Amino acid sequence: AITLPAAITILQKKVEEEEQVVMVSENIVAFPWEGALAFKKALDEMFGSSAMVAERGMFGPTPPQMIAVQTGPDSKELVPWGKFPFPLDPSSYLNTAWSNHEGRIVFAIRGEVKRKWLATVERLADLTREMIRRESIYRAKALRINFEDGQTPQPTFMDLREAKADEMVYTRELTALMDSNIFTPLRHAAECRKAGIPLKRGVLLAGPYGTGKSLLARAVAKVGTENGWTFIYIKDASQLPSAIQFAQLYQPAVIFAEDVDRHVTGERTEGMDQILNTLDGIDTKTAELMVVLTTNHLDQINRAMLRPGRLDVILNITAPDAEAVQRLIQMYSRGKLAADADLTEAGELLAGYTPA
Repeated sequence: AITLPAAITILQKKVEEEEQVVMVSENIVAFPWEGALAFKKALDEMFGSSAMVAERGMFGPTPPQMIAVQTGPDSKELVPWGKFPFPLDPSSYLNTAWSNHEGRIVFAIRGEVKRKWLATVERLADLTREMIRRESIYRAKALRINFEDGQTPQPTFMDLREAKADEMVYTRELTALMDSNIFTPLRHAAECRKAGIPLKRGVLLAGPYGTGKSLLARAVAKVGTENGWTFIYIKDASQLPSAIQFAQLYQPAVIFAEDVDRHVTGERTEGMDQILNTLDGIDTKTAELMVVLTTNHLDQINRAMLRPGRLDVILNITAPDAEAVQRLIQMYSRGKLAADADLTEAGELLAGYTPA
């Protein structure tokens, strides 16, 4: 049997151990701004407050940042970013941060707390993860992101309320090819998985200016988000490596980038190799990522870019034929023409002209 003094000694050691300050580090697999928003919600749910503390330095206290995180096309939310006092013990603190996890930028919770609060911090991190699973602001949304060097990427939401996928008018043959290579996988991802059909694919839209390649982006975004895909638009194909890192957090996802020929033309360069290796990378082999690229100069693209595995299909976006012209005229008449109006002559006159 243990003696009373021995029991007291054991309890004292336990108390001392519980009061020891330890470092905490939790990586949350989400883009940092979404992680920060979910962390704020988790703090509010667990403690009723997400108050922050100012850090003291040589020139006095430095208040933490408040970051405006866009949560929709017309909405933003202020999210604290920096050092938080631990709600149950002001002598302990947590700190939000960016982190690199398995090659991807993710949200991180760092800090120093007394050992007795470790289990509570783990619950807080798990609740943050659950908030992201339940209420992701990015998953299955259409986003524009600029990953330029030296800038902190801030996703902005595309407003698709006026987007109409059925207003994409091409030749019947091209429409069928687009449907089978782009829209069918978007609409029937579950069936593709069940049948063992890969959802990772690369599509190149090639054709002259004004044939509707850029307009197609909104149709892809509309159909994709309606079917649970995250849509990511980047203005420059050189940002593909960063975009793919982001997309892997929110797959299934579509990445749309225009004028890829600007970066994969001529002799191999370090930048070109980075794009090629990213598209062909082993970490994207089983990913549910569709990359849709456009070019006005197919003949100038380095042949290494065009092989299957990087680009699985090249769709030539041509000017409309006579039949497609008739459908375009009927659509843009917005009901001012009779449904059975004979547009044969107009179709023949305008066939081959670009819609633009």
